[in-house]
Formats: sequence, structure tokens, C-alpha cells
Amino acid sequence: MFRSFVVLMLSLFLAASASAQDSSVSSRVETTKTGDLILVQEVVVKAPVDQVWAAFTTSDGWEAWAVPVAKVDFQVGGIIRTNYNAGGSADDEDANVLHVINYVPNKLITLQAEVSKNWPEILKEREKQMYNVITFEQLNDETTKVISFGLGYRDTPELRGMMEFFIEANEGLYQKLIDYLEE
Repeated sequence: MFRSFVVLMLSLFLAASASAQDSSVSSRVETTKTGDLILVQEVVVKAPVDQVWAAFTTSDGWEAWAVPVAKVDFQVGGIIRTNYNAGGSADDEDANVLHVINYVPNKLITLQAEVSKNWPEILKEREKQMYNVITFEQLNDETTKVISFGLGYRDTPELRGMMEFFIEANEGLYQKLIDYLEE
């Protein structure tokens, strides 16, 4: 089970890190007053906000920059299903599932991952407390700032390790977003 997770994450990391060499993504960890950690990642994309929004809210958008297979039902209560295996399906048991908690068009998305059997136990234990809030700020007609807030982390060695993994993997993915939208 853990081996499947490691293979999945290694594949994602290798694909993403190839693009991360000159990443213009900034990452930092903030601590709340209650001691929770927030993974904050920012990227500025030279593309209108509606194009950046479509990259996050449509199947074609996800497949253009993030994953080879995506199935998006973008609505409150909807699901984004993705698979990093090009030969797989969005309905496979090893597909990643993100629940759309809420959104404000072209401004904000709140997602919560459904932690499958392939994920480490520490994430399974924290599943209900972990969210990703993504904001979209139109800086001008042709430039958008995206900020991702990974919420629900605790200051433990296991969760800090997961955060370090997600920092690198997400930086690579956001560089792929830049490459896709700025080509």
C-alpha cells in the first residue's frame, strides 16, 4: 500500500521537478496562533484570469498542464478526479479525488482531497482537517496571481515531511501551468 503511494508520488515528483528548475513559484510556511502550519505558494502567470480559472476548473484545463487524465464536475459538491497514469482512467481506484467545497468564479476555490489507500497513514488521519484554498487575483488584463493555501498541517516531523514533498511537487506543477498558459 505505501509502496503504491511512493511510486505515485515519485512519478509526480519526477514529472514536476523537470519543469521546476527555473520556477518562478514562491513557497513559504506560515504558523497560525494555534500552531497549525499553512503551506503558501504563489505564482504570477502572464494570462488573463479567465484562462487561469479554466485551467483549474475544466477537464481540458487540468489535462493541459497537470495530469494526463482528468474528469471535472466543477460545482459546489462536485469532484475533480485526476490520474497521473496516462494509461489509466479518472475512475480508477488509484485516481486522485478532490472535492469542490466552494468557489467564487475567477476569485477562489476551496478543495478537499479524498485520501485514498495509496496515501500515508498520517494524511489519512488528518483528511478531514486538510483543505486547499486557491485564490486568483487579476493584476491586469493579461496577468493573474495565483495563491494556494494548504491548510490543516500540524508541526510534526511526518507532516513537515509531507509539506516538503508537496512544496517541490507543486512548484513543478505550477511551472507547468506557467509553461502552458504563457506559450
